[in-house]
Amino acid sequence: MNLTYENKKYNVESKIEENILKSQINGESKSFNIRKINDNTIAILSDGKYSNAYFAEDSNNLFVNYQGYNYVFTKTKEEEKSYDTSDADSSDILLVKAPMPGCVVKVEVESGAAVEEGSALLIVEAMKMETCIFSTISGIVTEINVKAGEQVDPDKILLKVEKVKTE
Repeated sequence: MNLTYENKKYNVESKIEENILKSQINGESKSFNIRKINDNTIAILSDGKYSNAYFAEDSNNLFVNYQGYNYVFTKTKEEEKSYDTSDADSSDILLVKAPMPGCVVKVEVESGAAVEEGSALLIVEAMKMETCIFSTISGIVTEINVKAGEQVDPDKILLKVEKVKTE
């Protein structure tokens, strides 16, 4: 699975064999002693004691709670991006939609701003978990249709980024 967290990309493959969680993270092998509690919860042995880790996912994100901290990893597979370009040429226009129903916490850009691929565009909160949505193209923000505190649905276009045309 390809994931992004805090602008860093990770390729993660994991499996559980005989109470051992075996993971490959960007090609590096890691093993953890665990107890599987259910499909969404495992207890991980660390410093001689077990701590529960909770997992949930939707089509766009992997949510993890471990030792009191919440982590939201964005899935970066082509078919699981959190935007829709059905009305536009995907190489020239980015139409950003909410990955799930939620509330806009912060709009990180202004209309007319130049953004690079990977730049943070906005933060949406759902179920007390914040998801940062990043630009997948470099261009200019041409449209912002939301403000902080606004409730949004996945079918609403939150903002639009267009590539700058060069001749």
